[in-house]
Amino acid sequence: MALTLTEAAKFTTNMVKRGVIEEVISESVVLQKLPFIDVVGNAYQYLRENAIGSAAFFDPGEVWTEETPTFTQKTATIKIMGGDADVDEFIKATRQDKTDVEAETIQAKAKGIKYTFLDKFYYGSSTTNTKEFDGLHTILSGSDMTAQVLHAGSGSTGNVLTAALMDRLMDLTKDGEWDVLLVTRAVRRRISAFIRANGGLYQAGFNDYGQSVKSWNDVPIKIDDKLTQTETIASDAYSAKTGGATSTVFAVRFGTKHLVGLQNGGLSTKKIGQIESKDAMRWRIKWYVGLALMTTLGLAGIDGVTDAAMTT
Repeated sequence: MALTLTEAAKFTTNMVKRGVIEEVISESVVLQKLPFIDVVGNAYQYLRENAIGSAAFFDPGEVWTEETPTFTQKTATIKIMGGDADVDEFIKATRQDKTDVEAETIQAKAKGIKYTFLDKFYYGSSTTNTKEFDGLHTILSGSDMTAQVLHAGSGSTGNVLTAALMDRLMDLTKDGEWDVLLVTRAVRRRISAFIRANGGLYQAGFNDYGQSVKSWNDVPIKIDDKLTQTETIASDAYSAKTGGATSTVFAVRFGTKHLVGLQNGGLSTKKIGQIESKDAMRWRIKWYVGLALMTTLGLAGIDGVTDAAMTT
């Protein structure tokens, strides 16, 4: 069974762990909606669906021909992510009338865990750093994902986002709609300005958390500050997280048949105890975690998008 962290928190009776989970999912649509499969071992081998098998009509007595779906075998590895939080005993004792120092220290570390995961969710590369899992950019660079990537720029030069590209992005999934469009703040502003100038294409509402949601063709548009506006492109396509002035618009479908998180044992907290070398108590937060895309139609993107006025 796959659970989002939001649902996992409901089953947690450990208040420290529950507080960590709630901090991790706060203000992140990715961590609110991404389901996680519990994996036994340190790797998950699966078949990514490329195309479904078709059907046909036959005459009586005609030989039937087999048309099976096509798959690409993939292996996603579980990586170790975490950090230690040291609670100074003197500060805890002398400030306990003002604040819960231990809770705030653990919460701050949980926020660091969240930001690290989200950064690698987009930019992780096990080729560049074997300690990381592969993020969305690395997944999209695979040979079986070529049809799922659109380019706003050309060569090493980015270009503006267009309504035509956004509409093409909408069509890169089937049997349903994208769950979310993930963008930088700069690109969201450009989309908003375009909609205001043209009218009628833009909708707004509220999600389950009471947050305002804006959309393109009924697909929610969400900001993620771990997406950068400094991406570099080369040979038309994304090449690096920094060094340039572009970003990527990601279209994602969450689910066990689309984009899914992997974990072994879930997000955990452990009180290590008193540290010998200093007057502090240590807590450890760790997560054995990874990411898998089960079908090519679960992810798409437009790279090379500059912070300039959107056009048709």
